[in-house]
Amino acid sequence: MAITAAVRQDIMELAVLMNNKAPGTVLLSELVAKSAAGSSLTDIATHLAARADFTATYPTFQTATEFANEWLANALPEASAALLAECVTIVEGYLNGGGSIPGLVVVVQEVLSDPANADGALKTHVDNFNNKVTVATYHTITSEAAAEWAIPAVVTSDATTVATANAAADTALAPAPV
Repeated sequence: MAITAAVRQDIMELAVLMNNKAPGTVLLSELVAKSAAGSSLTDIATHLAARADFTATYPTFQTATEFANEWLANALPEASAALLAECVTIVEGYLNGGGSIPGLVVVVQEVLSDPANADGALKTHVDNFNNKVTVATYHTITSEAAAEWAIPAVVTSDATTVATANAAADTALAPAPV
């Protein structure tokens, strides 16, 4: 079963949202193969959440509050303290009410990737997320870099930061001087 560009985009977005990294061709290929074999986005998020990379950042012993604070700071870096506090309360309620981290990430990915949310109160966060995904796509798909790569903190909701981050990707991928 072949996947579509839309499904690959969803997978790329999940990888960025879960790890704040470009997945690289190795991980993206692994995730695409899972999708082609019938895994849902929640299954793929579950796989990402079980990886050492994710659990090193978000240890399984974290409370819902600790996870929410740390993950939301990465997912919504331009959020005000008041918005982060409100989001932490929502995430705590979701997780303490029996929701899973992979389920949460899939819902947040749907919200942040929905063009209907590109205006209004979520605009800054949607733009930030889309810029991160654009940089991850450049690293993984355009440049075909095998390794995962942390998206630089310079990426914000400002579209001009994409070019700066793409240049950083090019520098990271350049062969070492002889």
